Amino acid sequence: MGIFSLALAYGIKQWRWKEAEVLMVQVIEGRESLFGPENATTLLAKANIAKIIVGQGRWAEAEQLLVKVTEAKKRVLGQGHLHTLSSMGWLGATYVMRGRIVKLLSRSLKLSSYFFSSPFWAGIMGSIDA
Repeated sequence: MGIFSLALAYGIKQWRWKEAEVLMVQVIEGRESLFGPENATTLLAKANIAKIIVGQGRWAEAEQLLVKVTEAKKRVLGQGHLHTLSSMGWLGATYVMRGRIVKLLSRSLKLSSYFFSSPFWAGIMGSIDA
């Protein structure tokens, strides 16, 4: 089992958040060294450490990291990519937990506007009118 998988197992399955965080920091450092700070695999590890931080109830810290990770994923992967959308969902959860629902709704409306203006939905909506 790799360090990445072990960190996730500690955090998600065993609630050993501190140990998971230490391991995930090692993963991030290694991936940044090998691939750079905005590589997709590095960003995945950064998103996962944010989840580990959430698991410890450190909402403000998680929010700061998730804002950075989400913006980087938008640049690297695109706004509609599954990993970007996942980070946006986690960021939304931190807003809710911190009572920042107005900010969440603002971002959700922007995402909905982007999502429903895609060619896929335009085709679906066009077929409904027919």
